[in-house]
Amino acid sequence: MPPRISLRPIGRRGPFYLKARASESNSVCFFCSLSSRPHREQDRRPRRKSKNPRRFASTASTSSDRIVVDPRKELEHVLLELEKHAANYVNLSRLQLALNGLRQKPGDESTRVAVLGLTNGSDSSQTAKQVPKLLLADPLKGEEEWEKEVDHHDLATPMIIRVGPDPVKELVASLLRNASAAIETEKARQLGSSLSSKTSPTPVNSLPSSLDDWAESAHGELQEQLDLAFSSRRWRKLGWWKLFWRVDDVGMLTNDILSQRFLPNSERSAIFLAGRMKEAGVTLGPFPNPSSTNENGAESRRSDTTSPEPEPVPWPVNIPATRRYLQTETIPALQALAQKLTLQTLSTSGLTTALGVLVYLSTLTTTLYEAGTVAALGIVWSLRRMQKKWETARAFWEGEVREEGRKAVRGVESEIAKALKQGQTPKDKVEGQEELARAKNLVERAQEILSKLKHDGASYTTYL
Repeated sequence: MPPRISLRPIGRRGPFYLKARASESNSVCFFCSLSSRPHREQDRRPRRKSKNPRRFASTASTSSDRIVVDPRKELEHVLLELEKHAANYVNLSRLQLALNGLRQKPGDESTRVAVLGLTNGSDSSQTAKQVPKLLLADPLKGEEEWEKEVDHHDLATPMIIRVGPDPVKELVASLLRNASAAIETEKARQLGSSLSSKTSPTPVNSLPSSLDDWAESAHGELQEQLDLAFSSRRWRKLGWWKLFWRVDDVGMLTNDILSQRFLPNSERSAIFLAGRMKEAGVTLGPFPNPSSTNENGAESRRSDTTSPEPEPVPWPVNIPATRRYLQTETIPALQALAQKLTLQTLSTSGLTTALGVLVYLSTLTTTLYEAGTVAALGIVWSLRRMQKKWETARAFWEGEVREEGRKAVRGVESEIAKALKQGQTPKDKVEGQEELARAKNLVERAQEILSKLKHDGASYTTYL
């Protein structure tokens, strides 16, 4: 069958011709279409797997457009963090030199330091020689040749020390080595302290029994010592009938009783127990320091109101605070009562005696016996009144001292038991370990970044 020839001109073919050609190229006969459809469908099926070809293109373009961080900027940031969080482990002056070098253009770093003597004499020369050695020498290495040349140099002529290729990297490396050594030293110190606390002779488990022993001993001491004090010859000197010549000794004698008999051993034992708790790692206190008192028990008056307050103490102060309260509050009241009763007794006795004499002289029928009876009645009544009130006051003061002593012992026991219940409080220890770990991570990060830096042909010049 001869091929079909188009009737349109060949020179110019319009869009309709293109559509016709496309349809002709795609047109097949009916039987061929039936036989070739499965194959064409099979050929088309694999093409459906890549519906979004842009996905691969975008991935490739994203990986090629990835931003590369400048190691110098990153190292500068880490060194700033090291200066902020690990200032105790780095040389800050050398760190500033390193930061200044990192902020300059790579390969053009130039740091010039002039070391000048401020005064005449050999001391100034030696100082000028020591400064560049402190700045440039690596303490982890032995003495180098340039250090010897600096020591033997005559400073009458200038000396220029040039340190190159690549002073910034060497400076940072030396700085990080020193910081790493300081961190390891502190870590070893903390480890030794932790081991010593673990192997301390005061385990935490033994402290509750020590507290029970202390409380039992304190209550026994309180009862025993106060019984001895209130049955002693010194206390008997304050009998009611002896007040006429010992009224001014009430404050002194009662203060001596409190100072010598009011839980002195228990106070020292409480301080010792607080020290054992600190040794075992249990935090106790601090407690406010009681104000100092003078020898007569009165609170010392400070003329200077701007004087600093006493520092707090790391042990319970219930016993000395109670003793101070008894000395400053109860003893003055007891002293005042003794003086008042003495004055009242003498006044009443004198008035009744004068009344008896007046009755005897004013009347002729009143005998001396009757006038003496009037005077004796007044004297007996006033003495009986004095005896009753003074003995009641003494008994009350004895009971108050005993009760306040029991409160003080219970207060100390409560404070120590509370601290033992809370257990060990390694807050400072944890904070120190966190600071050490942060500093170590920063140093390791800086060393990792430093290994990525290229060697730059920079120079470091020191003028002497």
